Amino acid sequence: MIKFPTEEDMRILYSCFPLESFKIRDSDFVIKKTNGIEGFLQFATIQELTAWKVALHNKWNDVAKAYTIMMFYYNQGIPDDPYFISPGRNGQSVKYFPNFSHEHFVIKDYFDFYADIYFFKSFSAIDDGLWQLLNVYFSLDIDVCEVTWKNVCLKIANIDSKILDSLKKIYDDGRYRESKEIRNSITHRLPVGSQGTGICREENAIIGKIHDYVIAKKTVKVAKNLLDFCIEAFKESKKLCNQYS
Repeated sequence: MIKFPTEEDMRILYSCFPLESFKIRDSDFVIKKTNGIEGFLQFATIQELTAWKVALHNKWNDVAKAYTIMMFYYNQGIPDDPYFISPGRNGQSVKYFPNFSHEHFVIKDYFDFYADIYFFKSFSAIDDGLWQLLNVYFSLDIDVCEVTWKNVCLKIANIDSKILDSLKKIYDDGRYRESKEIRNSITHRLPVGSQGTGICREENAIIGKIHDYVIAKKTVKVAKNLLDFCIEAFKESKKLCNQYS
């Protein structure tokens, strides 16, 4: 039978999550107020900033929830290393998850589900959420549906090249790239924790191939690295905006 986290389990796990590092204070992303027509336009900008601050705050809370529940199921034990053996103990050419019981498959299913949410929500925050905030803060005037890394960079380049260089430096990080590859695989291809098709197509040939499976331990390692990156990137982004104001 699958075990669900109790209130005490969540309290302990949640207390270990560095939520304080993602707190948005009143002194963050502040625009200096002016009077007259400019003052009215800034009032509108401040209203937009407030909405995006709240949205980003909620995204970080979602990241915390997904991370803590993912870790709860990981701590239940997922013996997926080795991921397969060949030959199998009963004569199979390949036996996947040789050390799994029925319970392990259920635990892994829940682990994978919350790991997926964690990666989705993390990038929703550190990419889309933060970029939307920067769009309003720097008055880039990019349509909400067109806010992308490329468009933000193009607009900021016209404001201050030093800001652009600082932003690029933040995101030029191996932890970010590795995590994004897992996120992209989950979203657009076979999830990294899936068994795969066992088929590889190369030009005119079709061959059997073991899927490049990522064990749960590695997924957690990448997840923790992504968390560290998000903490540092968010801190540096706030610092960058605070200096600009």
